[in-house]
Amino acid sequence: MKEQRIYAIYYLIVFAYGLFFLSRSYYPFIDVPSHLAEASIYKYYNDEYNDFDKYYVLNHEGYPNTFHLYIYALPFFKSVHQADRIIHFILIVSLPLIVLGVIISLKGNPLAAFLSLLFIYGYNITCGFTGNAIALHATLLVLWVYLSDLNLPALWKKVLITITLCAIFFMHAQIAVFAMLFLGCISLYRYYKRLGNLILCILYVIPVMALILNWILRKQIDSEAGDIDKTPVGEFLAEYYSQEFFITYLRRFKFLIADNLPLFEGKTGILIALLFFVLVIFFLIKGVLLQLKSSSGILQPIIADFRLQTILVFLATTLLCYFLLPERIPGQHPIYDRVTTLIPITLILIISRLPLQKRLYIPLVSMALILHFTLWSEYLIDFDQQASTGIEVIPENNGEILSSLIYEENFRGRPAFRHFQNYYISNSKGISTTRIIEFRFGMIRKNPENKLPEQLEKWGINELNVVLLDKIDLLLYKGNPELIDSDVSTRLENIKQSKDWYLYKVRKF
Repeated sequence: MKEQRIYAIYYLIVFAYGLFFLSRSYYPFIDVPSHLAEASIYKYYNDEYNDFDKYYVLNHEGYPNTFHLYIYALPFFKSVHQADRIIHFILIVSLPLIVLGVIISLKGNPLAAFLSLLFIYGYNITCGFTGNAIALHATLLVLWVYLSDLNLPALWKKVLITITLCAIFFMHAQIAVFAMLFLGCISLYRYYKRLGNLILCILYVIPVMALILNWILRKQIDSEAGDIDKTPVGEFLAEYYSQEFFITYLRRFKFLIADNLPLFEGKTGILIALLFFVLVIFFLIKGVLLQLKSSSGILQPIIADFRLQTILVFLATTLLCYFLLPERIPGQHPIYDRVTTLIPITLILIISRLPLQKRLYIPLVSMALILHFTLWSEYLIDFDQQASTGIEVIPENNGEILSSLIYEENFRGRPAFRHFQNYYISNSKGISTTRIIEFRFGMIRKNPENKLPEQLEKWGINELNVVLLDKIDLLLYKGNPELIDSDVSTRLENIKQSKDWYLYKVRKF
C-alpha cells in the first residue's frame, strides 16, 4: 500500500471520529461539567446578570491546570460549551496525528499508527481530566520535536521544547514533572560521558522549574474548602508506602483495560477493553519474532538506533511513574493512572520500527477499528440521549440556589452523572453547590461571606435533611424519590420531572 494512500485513509478515519464527536451535545466525560462551571464562573465573573462574585472566589493566577480555563473563556467562543466541543475535537483528532508524526520522525511504518485510533478516547478524556489530556498530548509533541531535533538539529526546536514545557505546567503540573523527568533521563542516557552537554540540557527545564517553585511557594489552602486533607504529604507518603502500596498493587494492571473500559459495565466491558490492548501486545510480540527470524536474526540493528532508544527511555519513564507513584496524595486523586494511555501509545511507536505482516495486520486492525468506532458511537449516542433528559429539568436562573443529590449517578458502571448540577452554572449562570469549590487545588473557592453548603455525594442521602434545605432553594435529584426521608419530602415540591430526574422547589417554613 502506497504511503499517500495510507495517509489519506488515516486522515479520513481520524476526522470521522472527530466529526461524529461533534454531532453529539453532551458527553460521558465525568469531570467535564465541572470544567464548564469553572470556565463559566471565570468568564462571567463580573457580569451584572449573575451572582458569581457573591458566592465564588477566583483562585487561579500562577496555578497549574488553568490552561483549559483560559481557553474556554476566550471571547471568540460564543459559550464555554462551544469551546469545550472544539477543545475535545482537537484532543480526539490530535492524538493519532501526533502519533503519526512521531512515527515518521522514527522512520517507522505508518501503518502502525492505525492502532493508536483504538485509544482515541483515552482514560483522561473519558474521566474528564481535560487539562491532563491536553498535557499528555503536549508531552507527545515534546517527544516528536525532540526526535525531529535528532534528525535535523535546530535552535528553534530546543526553544519550542522549553516553551511547550512551560505550557504543560499550566495544563497539568504532574505531567510537566513527568515531561521533565523524561528529558532528564534521556539527557543523562545520551550525555552521561559529556558533562558539558548534560549541563546545557538543564536549560530546557529552568523556566518551567521557576513556574513550579513559584506555585509551590505561594500556593494557598483555603480553610473554607470542604474536601481538604491537611495531612502533610511526607507523613502521608510514609504511611502509604509502608501500609497500602503493595496491598493495592494489582490495581495498577488496569492500564490493560482503562482506555476502553467505559463501553460496557462489568465483565463485558473488561473483555472488550482487553481485546483492544491485546491487539497491540500481539503485534508487538509478532514484530519481535519476525525480526528475530529475519536474515540478521537479532534486534541489534533496530535497538542501536538512538531514535528508538529515545522511545524506550520514554516507555521506561512512563512505566516508572505508573508503577511507583502513589495512588493519591492529600487533596489530589488519582495520581499514577494519569499516564495510563501513554503505555499503549509508546508500544505502538515501538511496533512501527518492527516488521509488520500486512496480510495479518490489515484485516485484524480493520475489524478492530470497525468494532471500536461502532461501540463508541453507540456509547456516545446512548449517553447523549440520557443526558438530554436531565438537561430538561435544569432550571433558568432566577437568583435561586440549587443543590443536588445524584443518587443514581452511574452510566454503564461509571459516575458520568456525578457533577450534572454544574450545568446550572454553565447553562443558566445560576448559583449551585459544587465540588469544584471544595478541592485543595481548585481554581474556584467558596466566598466565606456567602458560604454555600457542601455538595452531596451519591452516598449522602442521609445528609439530605431540613438543615440543608434551609440553605438552598432548589434540589436536583436523580433516582427513586421514595428513598427520600418523609420529613424532608414534605419540604420538597416537585416542579419538574423527566424520567428519573426531578427538580424540587424547597418550601420555606
